[in-house]
Amino acid sequence: MTSILAIITVIAIVVAFIAYKLWSAKKEVERVLKVNASLEQKNQQQAVEIQTKNTEIHNAQIQRKYSQAVQRSNAASVDSQLHAHNWFREDDSHHRVSGVQSNLSKPSGYGRDEASDSGSQSDSSGGL
Repeated sequence: MTSILAIITVIAIVVAFIAYKLWSAKKEVERVLKVNASLEQKNQQQAVEIQTKNTEIHNAQIQRKYSQAVQRSNAASVDSQLHAHNWFREDDSHHRVSGVQSNLSKPSGYGRDEASDSGSQSDSSGGL
């Protein structure tokens, strides 16, 4: 009887030890999962912050590019571009510029109100 009681006691101790180890392993898994979830949340937050910063940097680069382009534009460069495209002519009363040919033909719509012409075109397709 004593040996059966000793065996039962040993089995109970082994079962209690296994139960304790399972309980502590479960607690460790819960702790690791909680830490992992916290790290995932931080990673997502940092990814959003990085994307926001990248967008801000991209927008700042675009703004700098266009502001530099505007700063490089001055009256002389604008005039030279307009001359290159034949927008200035001698016979224009309000755009007198010397050294530009006055016998150039004027582009269509030049000197007219183009907005009023656009509504006066007739529909050549017939009735709708």
